[in-house]
Amino acid sequence: LSDLSFKYLFPKEYAELCKHVECNAKHYVSTIDVAKEKLQKMLHADKWLKGRMRSVSVTGRTKSIYSTWKKMQRHECGIERINDLVALRVVLLRESDGSVAAE
Repeated sequence: LSDLSFKYLFPKEYAELCKHVECNAKHYVSTIDVAKEKLQKMLHADKWLKGRMRSVSVTGRTKSIYSTWKKMQRHECGIERINDLVALRVVLLRESDGSVAAE
């Protein structure tokens, strides 16, 4: 909803950011996929985690258009200064009770 609102309230800024994101989308997806695969392998191979965690989940995301713009406004910078356009989230479920151990 925030991206849709942003599109109509700030059409020029929205179009500029969309152009940047579209130009870099393949790179973003590739970066997430490679990092996610490497991290999953490392976590599944970790002997300490194997005996303590029931499951390990790694997901990736790209920052939304509106969230990116809002951060650019807050820091008074261009998109090239935004370091979290892509991110990974790791969720570990403990073996003992199934509660989330860390995120």
